[in-house]
Amino acid sequence: MKKERLNRAVLYGYSLLFSLLLVVPVTLHSQIFTKKDSIKIFSYIQKAEDFYNLSEYDSAVFYTTKAEKLAKEKKYEIGYAHALLKKEDIFINYDELDKAEIINKQVTALGEKLNDSKIIAYATLHTAQIKMYQNKMDEAIPLFQKCTKNYFDQHPSYHAALAYNDFGYTYGLQDDLINQTKCLIQSIKIYESLPEMYNGELAVVYNNLSLVYYRLKDNDKTIEYAKKSIYYREKHGDIDNLALGYCNMSQLYHQIDAKEAKKYQELCVKYAELSKNEDRIAQAYMTSALIASDAENRTLAIEFEKKAVKILEEKNNNPSLLALRYIAIGMHLVALKKNPEEAISYYNKALTISEAIHSKTNISEVYKNLTKAYTLQNNYKAALEAQKKYYTYRDSIIDEKTNVSVAELEKKFQTEKKEQEIKLLSAENKLAQKQKYIYIGLAGFLFLVGFTLFFIYRNQLKTAQKIKELNTLKSKFFANISHEFRTPLTLIKSPVQSLQKVISNEDEKKQLQLIDRNANRMLELVDQLLALSKIDSGKLKLILKEGNVSSFLHTLTEPFEFQAKENNLKFETHIEKNTTHQYFDKDILEKIVTNILSNAFKYTPSGEKIEFHSFIENKKLKLICSNSGISLKKEEINQLFERFYQKNESEKGVGIGLALVKELIELYEGEIQTQVTNQNLQFTILLPLEKFPENAVVVTKEATPIIENQTQENDLPIVLIADDNADIRTVLKDLLNGDFQILEAENGEDALKIAKKEIPDCIISDIMMPKMNGYEFTKAIKSNELTSFIPVILLTAKTAEEAHLEGLQSTADTFLTKPFHHEIIKLTVTQLIKERKKLQERYSQELVLKPVDIVINSVDEKFLEKLQEILHKEVANADFSSDNFASAVGMSRMQLHRKLKSLLGVSATEFLRTERLKTAVELLKKGNGNISEIAYSVGFNDVSYFSKCFKEMYHCTPSEYLEKNT
Repeated sequence: MKKERLNRAVLYGYSLLFSLLLVVPVTLHSQIFTKKDSIKIFSYIQKAEDFYNLSEYDSAVFYTTKAEKLAKEKKYEIGYAHALLKKEDIFINYDELDKAEIINKQVTALGEKLNDSKIIAYATLHTAQIKMYQNKMDEAIPLFQKCTKNYFDQHPSYHAALAYNDFGYTYGLQDDLINQTKCLIQSIKIYESLPEMYNGELAVVYNNLSLVYYRLKDNDKTIEYAKKSIYYREKHGDIDNLALGYCNMSQLYHQIDAKEAKKYQELCVKYAELSKNEDRIAQAYMTSALIASDAENRTLAIEFEKKAVKILEEKNNNPSLLALRYIAIGMHLVALKKNPEEAISYYNKALTISEAIHSKTNISEVYKNLTKAYTLQNNYKAALEAQKKYYTYRDSIIDEKTNVSVAELEKKFQTEKKEQEIKLLSAENKLAQKQKYIYIGLAGFLFLVGFTLFFIYRNQLKTAQKIKELNTLKSKFFANISHEFRTPLTLIKSPVQSLQKVISNEDEKKQLQLIDRNANRMLELVDQLLALSKIDSGKLKLILKEGNVSSFLHTLTEPFEFQAKENNLKFETHIEKNTTHQYFDKDILEKIVTNILSNAFKYTPSGEKIEFHSFIENKKLKLICSNSGISLKKEEINQLFERFYQKNESEKGVGIGLALVKELIELYEGEIQTQVTNQNLQFTILLPLEKFPENAVVVTKEATPIIENQTQENDLPIVLIADDNADIRTVLKDLLNGDFQILEAENGEDALKIAKKEIPDCIISDIMMPKMNGYEFTKAIKSNELTSFIPVILLTAKTAEEAHLEGLQSTADTFLTKPFHHEIIKLTVTQLIKERKKLQERYSQELVLKPVDIVINSVDEKFLEKLQEILHKEVANADFSSDNFASAVGMSRMQLHRKLKSLLGVSATEFLRTERLKTAVELLKKGNGNISEIAYSVGFNDVSYFSKCFKEMYHCTPSEYLEKNT
């Protein structure tokens, strides 16, 4: 019978490795290996696996090569190793052992370099398989022992079962049936613990176990395990292996039940033809030969055997089976008593192969049949010699001890299975009994507790109502306090700021600054108390919106970098970049981060270090803030979160900032951990990103496309964002996208070029930028006639009043401090553009209003005066177009269009027509000529077109206008 082995890709663990790479980028040789690259490499390997399972060799090798090249280019050694393992597996199973050996050396070296036990184990398994196929069994066995002992015994999996199956196959080729049975039983144990998707592999191992008993001539056990193999093959639904299974069953039955043998032989031929697999077709020929032999049709049997031999010789992948086919042909020839010389020729071929592969069973069978052939040839001396060798080999193969050992192993296996089943049944019975008692006890307990709960419930309703009333009262109280505190604090700050301007004495100035700082601190405390009262009353809800959390954290930490320089502190931030969006509450996250960092800056001595780390781990946002130079004991950690905790009278208290942080984290259903080591205080915060708390409101919105640095043909206003920090630009772009067209620049010079070219409706600019800072950029915008009308919003991390004053002196329209409130900045942009729209509407609606009446700075006034001078000269010129107009002004047509559209709300063509009609109205009022003359004098060649345009603007014809105004 044919020894069967199932070949699969040795790539266990890809699914796990693949999911990890979706979340965590891999760092290798100081290079960030992105999620996108990892997906690409492992998708190539998966495609190779798919094509391999479809027996498409070239496509499978092609995709492993693609994966290998990409991994090598990115210097990703783990991915490179797995790509090589896949290609090596393909070469092994397509008998390209020389190529497989070359790759195997690379993988082995790479596994040792990385000290990766899994890669080393799979490389060792491949080496063992190569040696097995090269018939180097003495070298293969130690390698199988090494990979199973060092790795697969500790990691029972599909590949562990596969290794033991191949291990057993190798022992079988050396006629070591005891060790073969041990390996096969171990393989079965592992497969039976795995999901049903491995039924095909389990069928293979049961088939191999049946082969052991076939060689022991134990027909009952042989058929029992063969039927188990068929059962799992049918469950698996693999046509190719079903054909092989039916062939094996037919061969098993041919000496026991001719009818059953014929039935399985027909099934074998049917499925072999369907599979179109040469191995299966060869097996079908061998089975057909066996059935023909049973029917005493030796000639037909020889024909089938020779067809099978032809396929086996071409494939040259199973020398043991080929030797058996030569023996079978010789036996048929001897039985026919026609050509003993040809039979001896086939026996000698079988003997050569069997000796090469050290198969004692095959050698024994050859000498047994040579005895008959030589006898038929009357060569008794050779027959006697062959018979002696037959007995020698037969006696050495299987003795009583082997039979007993194998039977004991099988019995032990069956006993273990039965014991497990008994234990399982016993455990189930005990569990059922326990459950019965539990239900009875629970019913009694519920009956007793029911009465108590009824009264408790009534009391709880009353208590809950009182608590609700108290919370409402408390919220109102804190809201009133907040309002009442803000008014006197504002009255304190206003005269203090006025005095700071007029007082020159430095000591007095310091005292005023102290008052101002503490007034600001009082405002912060009022806001924090209000937030705590909302949490206590349950009125504060999480508002989860989609956004990029890493970009948002960059905007929160940037202002602290400036503060660190002012306070002589080392401030380091490590925020892991990610391109995916998550749902989170921006306001609460801002309160948590700013309070925790403010606390660190407040209590860290000058010259010490503050660190802030952020990354996503297991679908949670992890924030780590640490600061050095802290004298705090471990037993004092928990008291940090108490409101207004103070260690002693000589040190500052912590206020309510940390208490607010803890309350907000609990509201978020997150965690906060604190530890102190070597005067270093560290806070670790975990916030869920995918699990939405019950008190959360999720705000979803449709994704909007990112607009590149070019305007689209639509009516959305254009906003230019100038900031050297890409994360700040991303946050602002996400915030404004959908309502505005977005342009970006990373420095003042680039922003000025874009502004001149595109003429945006509003500009948001950072102050600290390379090449040209925000102040210089704003002055350049406001002094250029192309851009002077554009409103400018300046952003900065500086909080000093001097910075605000300098921003306003640079003619910026608005000045906002980082971290900025999203809704405030969005409303500011919208309001500035609306104000400009009002002026445009005024120009278009008020019939006698001149353009210079609506400008808001001298540059725009000069620009419009220039336009009117040009129009005064060219008003009668009917050929004076918008292109001529732009050329006369010294701008491109698009620049003039954008300038007039933004400034007055009209295009260049509309502006020309409107101004001509306004001039016509003046002439009509003065009575300077008839309607035709006036039309020609203001640049209209067609009087009817003039009348049409006049009516559209003034809602009456020129004639009707004359009648009303005369």
